Amino acid sequence: MEKIKVYEAKIDDDGELGVYAISFVDEPAIQSGFMHFKSQYKLRKVDDEKRMVYGPAMIPDLPIYRMDDKGNEFFIKFPKDVVREMAHRYLMKNNHQNTTVDHEKKLANTIVVESWIKEGESDKSISLGLGELPDGTWLTGSKVNDDDVWSRVKSGDLERVLVGSDPIDELVKEMEEIIKSI
Repeated sequence: MEKIKVYEAKIDDDGELGVYAISFVDEPAIQSGFMHFKSQYKLRKVDDEKRMVYGPAMIPDLPIYRMDDKGNEFFIKFPKDVVREMAHRYLMKNNHQNTTVDHEKKLANTIVVESWIKEGESDKSISLGLGELPDGTWLTGSKVNDDDVWSRVKSGDLERVLVGSDPIDELVKEMEEIIKSI
């Protein structure tokens, strides 16, 4: 049996690598460029009173399974420094306002209002009960004012996933080309 290759993401010099939206979806599409951590970590904490959803946006060094259109399998992982830079770029580009449902319907009244990198045992993620996330994890808190989305989040019908910007898709395409050439 052939071992699946693991590739490590790097920061691009042009500042284009990043995340442009967080989407609430009913079925995460791992093979289409999205990251989903439900099976490894507690994904979210819901605060009913404040209508907030908290959870990891990106976990450092977590191998994320990918498959290209030809069936070649591989993993990609993001080191702590890359996670931190992507979190910073997300905010610097005002992407905290980009929230969608099922990667299509843009939500004008749901926004990321908190973003932080987990550092140490006194981190907010611990008090939120989000489990044993490693230091360097990027966490966000989203304020959900859309009544339909809120009810679906509370019932567990919707989960949050990252939507990679075109540069991330380009990075994956480059990795797929490398795999094909091996």
